[in-house]
Amino acid sequence: MNQSIFKICVLTILASTSIASADTLYVGANQKYGSIDEVQSVVEDGDIVEIVPGVYRDCAVFYADNLIVRPKGWPESKEKVRFKDVACEGKAIFVIVGNDVLIEGIEFEHARVPDKNGAGIRFEGKNLTINDSYFLNNEFGMFASYNEESEVIVRRSVFELNGKMPPRWGHGIYDDGSKILRVIDSQFIKQKTGHHIKSRANYTEIIGNEIADGADGNASYSIDIANGGNVLIENNIMQKGPLSDNTTTAICLGCEGTRNDSESIIVRNNQFTNDTPKSVVFLRNLSSTKEVLENNTFKGGKTILVENEYAD
Repeated sequence: MNQSIFKICVLTILASTSIASADTLYVGANQKYGSIDEVQSVVEDGDIVEIVPGVYRDCAVFYADNLIVRPKGWPESKEKVRFKDVACEGKAIFVIVGNDVLIEGIEFEHARVPDKNGAGIRFEGKNLTINDSYFLNNEFGMFASYNEESEVIVRRSVFELNGKMPPRWGHGIYDDGSKILRVIDSQFIKQKTGHHIKSRANYTEIIGNEIADGADGNASYSIDIANGGNVLIENNIMQKGPLSDNTTTAICLGCEGTRNDSESIIVRNNQFTNDTPKSVVFLRNLSSTKEVLENNTFKGGKTILVENEYAD
């Protein structure tokens, strides 16, 4: 047999074996596993973890690749699973170390740890997708560790009342340096200090979200693209509230340096409301790349479209 054909056959057999051995593990009342921490030690690559809807006070560390975690009966039932008041490894309710993981239909509430950076999800692997989930009153909503090969996607999720007071600010989403961060059709409400979204990713895409302090939230930036990079911010509804911790800027690009190369900065079709008593810069661009600003609309107090430091 031709050697290359032989290799393809072997790989196909291995892939089929992996798929065939994948299991669905059920968690909750009257299931094989009563809690998520019982599952974490037995779950394997490719498994699906389905959890009976309800409230749980335990946490998990997942090392498996190609893992799916969701409510039992999802998505037909639309009933969610709620985890609250605990954290594993002093980090998060879910600590995800594996690659290519999907989390959907899960609620994460009130993560607290001694270092003051407790998250609903702490992601330490490569490639994570979060769909239809809810992050409420955590020190960080979701924290993605540095991995320049990773893509992090958040869709149709809600981040409410996350963060805390100084000196250790927390954010709704914090990406410490993925290849790509995509945040789509999600809602950010009443962030407590910190930023609604903070990204150090090489490419940041924020599309179709509501990002609002409301009357009581006191977030800093609405969006912080801390180290520059390529950016698309499109079709978002944004509001900076009267209690904002930073009344100078809504979107800041490169405010902590520009280690990421920028070739494209596009900010278009967004609606921004300034409910602070001061002038707010809509986009503060400290990179050397000229931005494209198109069809953004403004309400409320005075808003300055852009301030930058690049050469004319």
